[in-house]
This record gives sequence, C-alpha cells and structure tokens, in this order.
Amino acid sequence: MKMNQRTAAAGALLLLLTACAGAGPSGPKWSADERKAAAAAIDPRIAEASRSFGLKLHQQMSDAGKGENVVISPASVSAALALAYTGSSGETAKEIAAALGWDGMSENELNEANRRMTELLTASGGGVKLTIANSVWTAAHTVFHKPYLQTVKDYYQAEVRSADFASPKTTDVINSWVSKRTEGKIRKLLEERLPADSAAVLLNAVYFNASWTDPFKKGDTQDDNFTLPDGAVKKVPMMRQTRTYAYSEHEAWQAVKLPYGDGRMNMLLVLPKETSSLDELNRQLWSDCLPCRQTFEPVRVDLRLPKFKVEYTAQLKDALTGIGMSLAFDPGRADFRKMADVHPLYISGVTHKTYLDVNEEGTEAAAATGAMMAGSAPPSKPVDMVVNRPFFFAIEDSHTGSWLFLGTITNP
Repeated sequence: MKMNQRTAAAGALLLLLTACAGAGPSGPKWSADERKAAAAAIDPRIAEASRSFGLKLHQQMSDAGKGENVVISPASVSAALALAYTGSSGETAKEIAAALGWDGMSENELNEANRRMTELLTASGGGVKLTIANSVWTAAHTVFHKPYLQTVKDYYQAEVRSADFASPKTTDVINSWVSKRTEGKIRKLLEERLPADSAAVLLNAVYFNASWTDPFKKGDTQDDNFTLPDGAVKKVPMMRQTRTYAYSEHEAWQAVKLPYGDGRMNMLLVLPKETSSLDELNRQLWSDCLPCRQTFEPVRVDLRLPKFKVEYTAQLKDALTGIGMSLAFDPGRADFRKMADVHPLYISGVTHKTYLDVNEEGTEAAAATGAMMAGSAPPSKPVDMVVNRPFFFAIEDSHTGSWLFLGTITNP
C-alpha cells in the first residue's frame, strides 16, 4: 500500500425563507473523452459566472474577516441560490441573476446549463469523488406551486420534503441530511433551532475527495516556517516534491496547477511574491483575475506546500447584499410568487459552512503518475515555489474552468 496525498473538501449552504403573518450518489462513470465532449456542450457562461461570483463573494468575506482563512464554495452557494432564483420574479429575479453572473441567460438556459454541469462534475471515475446534493424543505402550512417543485426536481435533482419547523427535531433531521451528504465533515450546519414561522429551507451540500496525480512522499514532509499576515512566524508541516506542473509567473505572483487523478480536476495555487502581499494579490484577483486568463506551461517546479485543514463558517446575508442582492432579503419587497402564494416571503438567512483538508492519509496510489516527465533530455533546473506565506487557492474542473472551492489560507 502506497501512502499518498489526498484533498478532502466539503461545503454546505442553508437558505432560510420566512413567511410572516445527496450526497446523492456519484453519477455514471465517464471516460476522459466523454467528459471532454460533455464539457464542450455546456454553456461557457455558467463556468465564468462561478468564477466571477466566487471572487465577488471572496472579496466580501475577506474584507469582513481581515487576516483570517477564507474558504468558500461558489458551487454550493450558487446551487442553493439557484433553487431560490427559480421561484423568484420581477426585480428580485433580476438582482439574483446579476449578483451571480446569470444576467443575459434565460431561465431555461440557466437550468439546463446547471443540470449539465452537475452531471459532468459528479460523473464518477478519474480518481475524483464529487457529490452534489440539493433539497427543499417546505412547511406544512405553506403550499408551494407544483411547477416550481417540479423544476427543482428535474434540473437540480432536489429532494422535496415536508417539515414541521415548530419541532426541535427538524433541526436535527436537517443536520443529519447535511452530515450524510458531506461524509460527516459538516455535522452541524444549524447551531440553533429554526424559527417556527419558517416557510422553507433550501439546502445544498458538496463533497469532494481526490488523490493527487503525483503524490507527495510522507517522508519528505518537514516542519518549516510560515509567515502569518502580522509578520509572526510559525512552524508548519511542509510537503515537498519536484515535478513538472502547469506553471505561470507574473512580476507579482507565481501560480501552479496540481492535478488530481487523471487530470479532470486540479488545485490552482497562487502565491504572491515576497515583494508583494496577499492584499495586493487579492485586489488583482478581484479586478480582473489575471491568473484565470494566463497561459500555463509545463515547467519543472520545486514545490513546497504546507498541509492544512480549515473549517469555515459564514453568514452570507451581508455579503450577498454587498454584491447587489438586497431585494430577496426585504420582507416588503421580495418577490417569490413563482414559489408560493405567500406574502411576504423572503430570504431571512444564508448559512455557509466549508471543510477543507489537505493531508497525508493513506490510500492506494492513483495510476498514471509522472505522465509529464517523459523525455531523454536532462531536466532543467526547477523553479522554486515555496508556499511559506499567505496564498490563494481554487479547486477547479479542468475541462470547464468551473470553481468548486476557493479561498485564501493565511494560517495553515
């Protein structure tokens, strides 16, 4: 048995609608060619929207928690908001679409693109396990329109359940649903009992687990220095290996892509150079995300990367309001008439939790390692990339460029 590096990540989002008066199993196994063909058939605007929305949300959360680790799943947040968007109308729908980068797409185009994207991402195989699950929990006293419920079932594979929000057991049932679909990584999405007058809860859970294409050797991991945002230095377990990676460099940063499994997904790492800072990198990412557009070339890299485990919790109401989505939270102006004939019906809270673990748990090594190492010429001197200070990361689908998770690690 070979010990190899794995990345495990989970994200969950609860969207609470108030009225005042799975993991679903992995999909069918697809070959690399089938995944490539499926990706080509997906509206490219949906992947661009996930990156743009993720960065806007990252900016809001970074500004709110200066110097802290930030780990969010734009895939999870946008999926839960898609369940709300499908039931929205008028200016409320326009605001949600603009905030998430969906303006310019019809509802049918969006639903179909999301359906295809989920089918692609959750297809099994390739050394990656990814599950995405949605559910809609409706109060017994609220009658939801059948076309709305049918749409979330057909396009988002959402489970639809009736719930008694006045019962304290409902909170436990919802937490159990999330825990099961994140492989126990997020056990308690809800810390408190739901309000008895809740009309609905819209849930999304994402679970990701994958092996590096080129595993790190446990014996090469050594404690090394990591500089925190305030200049303090701490010792962290630092993994190390020299491989040929997709690499890009700018005067202010270095970037590398570490592939998972057969390469269907990767982790993008962007490290500000010592002459720059994470704040400067963030501003550049938020303005035009140059690393998203930069050409990556195969380069030998001597990479040193800390192991890290992060659990992150955030209330997103203020962040979503900050990017222009305010009407959905306004009891007097929110318009969710396509969901139910209840007024007022509005979003009263958005809870987001994520878990990210880059560790050295033992599993059987994935095949097809070192595929980019072929050739008889002597290796060139590798480029040094020492991730010993705060950095940005994203876990992305290599075919579509859609971002599942992203964030900044300031204290591994």
